[in-house]
Amino acid sequence: MINRRTFTALLAGTAAAPERAWSQQVTAKTVFYASTGPELTLFDVDVADAALQKRGGVTLPANVQYAWPHPSKRYLYVMSSSGGPGVAGTTHLANAFRIDPVSGALAPHGEPRSWSRAATTPPAASPRIPARSSSSDSTAAR
Repeated sequence: MINRRTFTALLAGTAAAPERAWSQQVTAKTVFYASTGPELTLFDVDVADAALQKRGGVTLPANVQYAWPHPSKRYLYVMSSSGGPGVAGTTHLANAFRIDPVSGALAPHGEPRSWSRAATTPPAASPRIPARSSSSDSTAAR
């Protein structure tokens, strides 16, 4: 429980340094990625108008299965496959993209890597895998 002395100190702190107060306006840009088939589209999020504005995107060699950001938020990993539930498919790729810190635009980071195994779904790739791991087998289904 907060006491009177702590509350007064916090209140005085906001008066002494208002630019650091809780009411400080957030100026960071928010982006949203969505996919349909092989298209991965970038949208700007306009919170004030509750709207998405299409800004661009990338086309992958096969349908996007799932994507997740690197813990540093500088890269986006995307699994793509021509397969699906019960369908083996012929193209299975792991793609890495650099995320532009200002616009959120995606740029390829190296060549896509094949994970073509006899699987019908992407390997158990997970953001829980340590970022320092360089082994492509660490993301393969076992």
